Amino acid sequence: MNIHIPKNKLIVKIIFAFFIGLSVLLFLFWYINKYIYKSKATNPEITFSLSAPQTVSIGSEFKVLLEINGRLTGQDFYISYDPSTISYFKDWDTDPTHTGVAALDVGQYKAFFTAPPIIENLSMENDKRKLHMGLVSTGFTSSPPVHHITLTFKAIKTSDQTTIEIDTTKPYEFVGEAEGGMPIQFDLASSSKLSQQIETKSTGPTETPTTPIPTSTPIPTATPTLTVDPNATLTPTPTATPIPPTTTGVPPTNTPAQTTPGTGVTSNITFDIRTQGLTEAAKKVNEVPVRVVFLKDETVIDERIVSMSKNGDGSWTGTSKYVTLLTGTDYTLLIKGPKHLQKKICTNKPSESIGGQYSCTDGTIRIQAGDNRIDLKGVTLLAGDLPLQNGIVDAVDIAYIRSNLGKSDAEIVSRGDLNYDGIVDSQDYGMIINALSFKYDEEE
Repeated sequence: MNIHIPKNKLIVKIIFAFFIGLSVLLFLFWYINKYIYKSKATNPEITFSLSAPQTVSIGSEFKVLLEINGRLTGQDFYISYDPSTISYFKDWDTDPTHTGVAALDVGQYKAFFTAPPIIENLSMENDKRKLHMGLVSTGFTSSPPVHHITLTFKAIKTSDQTTIEIDTTKPYEFVGEAEGGMPIQFDLASSSKLSQQIETKSTGPTETPTTPIPTSTPIPTATPTLTVDPNATLTPTPTATPIPPTTTGVPPTNTPAQTTPGTGVTSNITFDIRTQGLTEAAKKVNEVPVRVVFLKDETVIDERIVSMSKNGDGSWTGTSKYVTLLTGTDYTLLIKGPKHLQKKICTNKPSESIGGQYSCTDGTIRIQAGDNRIDLKGVTLLAGDLPLQNGIVDAVDIAYIRSNLGKSDAEIVSRGDLNYDGIVDSQDYGMIINALSFKYDEEE
């Protein structure tokens, strides 16, 4: 028996089936693109260029030029070469005060990176020499900045072709800041030139690299580019005796009067802090020492270590008794965690929309007699300045965490475990990379 289906119903069924099929295809397309194929361009890119002479005479020293275009605060990478044909400066000069790195400041090139570098280590791997470089910037003076660095090598054996290259099979990091000051990691642009072939000859002059390098600029070996003395922020020694309150709270007659007269009082001040790494995941610690400094017109009025106890919400709280602070007086606060960058605070309850971005100029913190509370939970104190603290997140800190990933030895954990979960891992590494764009302790 034949079943007759009305023509209009058949058309409806065909249209319905078509839309079902189309929906399935669209879903599959969305799913594949979202969960299977990942975009390669996840981070902004920097352009990296390596160049060197094409011909070098045996026994002659020559320069390898690194040119990097991007807002970098630090870079960590490996250079690979054949040690039977060429050698790096540290292969023949083992004096730890000498370096094969020169950070030049010539024309468009700016000496943003410290010389000598933070890391300059040599190792062997599969018959190749690996030069591990760690460089930290001193700041930005152009936009976009161009970093110009030279490395000193020497030809030691004849070869028709030897290669020097950036080894992308080894871990590498290029970190810095995006527009607006946000910390960020960079990818290498596909247009980057990461290798150079060199012919080493027994005679003949050494050619000039494709990108000119001023021959009058020596390799700096005595004075690093970075001149900041970060130790001053670790254990500051006041040059003047802290100002004690007088019995009447009035400054001596030979001292200019305060804008707002104050009275010396006894105050109990409770501090609430929220620091990167010190969260509810901090399983291995219940209390941490935090350095707290009160300033008045850039003069240290009181400096001490306050013990902070862990709260359930990831914040930490500590209370301390003060007798040197005056009422009616505006103070600035400096606060530094045990593995953190120091932060300058100007109000009793600061806040920020992005972690680490809070900044202020003039302190307006007021203290009253009795109980006081300074709520810093709205500001993130960035982790990364490892013990022994020097007031800066640098490649030494980065290298320590990176070289100890996965370790839980007590000594290593005490220094490199930023979130206090009992192990040095990728979470700690991610936090220190994030803090690298801010880098320095904030001062008064």
